[in-house]
Amino acid sequence: MNHAPRHGLPLYLLLAALLALPLLTTDVRAQAMAPAAETSLSQTDAVARAETFLSALDAGDWEQAHRMLDATAAAALPAAKLAEVWESLGSQLGARVERSPAQAERLGGVDVLTSRLRFPAMSLDARVHFDAAGKIDGFRIVPATTEPTPATPPPADSGITEEDRTVAGLSAKLTLPSSRAPSPAVVLVHGSGPNDMDETIGPNKPFRDIAHGLAARGVAVLRYHKRTKQRPQDFTPTSTLDDESIDDALDAVALLRAEPRVDAKRINVAGHSLGGLVAPRIASRDSELGGIILLAAPARKTHHVVPLQVRYIAQLDGTIDEAEAKSIAEFDAQRDAIDSMLDGGPEPETLMFGGSAAYWRDLGGYDPVRTAESLTLPILVLQGGRDYQITAADDFSRWQAFAQGRSQVQTRLFPKLNHLFIAGEGASTPQEYLQPGQVDSSVIDAMATWIGAL
Repeated sequence: MNHAPRHGLPLYLLLAALLALPLLTTDVRAQAMAPAAETSLSQTDAVARAETFLSALDAGDWEQAHRMLDATAAAALPAAKLAEVWESLGSQLGARVERSPAQAERLGGVDVLTSRLRFPAMSLDARVHFDAAGKIDGFRIVPATTEPTPATPPPADSGITEEDRTVAGLSAKLTLPSSRAPSPAVVLVHGSGPNDMDETIGPNKPFRDIAHGLAARGVAVLRYHKRTKQRPQDFTPTSTLDDESIDDALDAVALLRAEPRVDAKRINVAGHSLGGLVAPRIASRDSELGGIILLAAPARKTHHVVPLQVRYIAQLDGTIDEAEAKSIAEFDAQRDAIDSMLDGGPEPETLMFGGSAAYWRDLGGYDPVRTAESLTLPILVLQGGRDYQITAADDFSRWQAFAQGRSQVQTRLFPKLNHLFIAGEGASTPQEYLQPGQVDSSVIDAMATWIGAL
């Protein structure tokens, strides 16, 4: 089987973050690259130096690029690591189409130089920061801060309609069935990453598929751009899950309650991945919800899951090379550092994907299953059998155990579906998410049947 190319784990993980896979929060942490002092370079000089650095990377002059780093950055990013990261971009995302000139911008109160890297699969932003001496003390490759992708309209002959809405300042769509009677409804809550309202991942749009599929089956659906996509400037080092997902989901539910074409007593929340993880917390704060649907919902501590994802991807080709082993060890160390912090130890200097201590305290201290145990509303848990990120063996099995003896909880496993609930064969890989597909109709049928019975 042709597995992922061997160019080291950092880029596999970057790809996972960019594709909005679960548990990764790179997109909300631009502030983490802020140094103690601002640069004294003029904007013109900073742009020129950023162009020199990026051009050196393009030319494969890793030593020249490495010499432009300050001591701390140089130790963290040796020349070989720079080569590994830069060369892996094209192998994972296709031959680069364009690199835009570096431009100055201010992010989270920090002056950075940003160059847009356009690939066939997606666009990235290469961000560079200079210290007071003109050395690079911050370099990141992150999801491009573009406007969210416009939502795909429903088929003209489907009988369903869509209307623009706004959820707490975020662009949203209300998808309505053809029936004029007040309909049951669902709010869709995204996985982690800078998701648009369709939860666009490569060519795939899971939330569009679910919204149109449910509306065709008589269920209204509200979906919206995630705050990390449309308003990343709202995030600070003290931001938590509430700021990332929960507050906006509660506002979306409130919007639906005011909609006369929606049955206010039959409003549900359906969360995918991170959205599934936070769905019990959402329900704990809104006692009038009709029910919650957990789609590929984690049941374990997030910072314990990430190193296991790293290992899985590393071993897809049957071996783990030196670079991969080093990356695995780095993530294991970050896992242990977060555990220590949660046990009362000091804040680690480096946290997974640049997440702040406040964010990881909140995420690491939250147990979705324990929270669900306090709920009395109906719960539906759906899981893909080929999902390597949130697995049937480690996560779904815990939800199944939770369901035992609880008549209001239903679980269902779909053996051939991956994390996006798209059908496939064999071991799932990150590259699979770049292949076009649709959410399997059996999943939408299961959701609609469950909602209809409430």
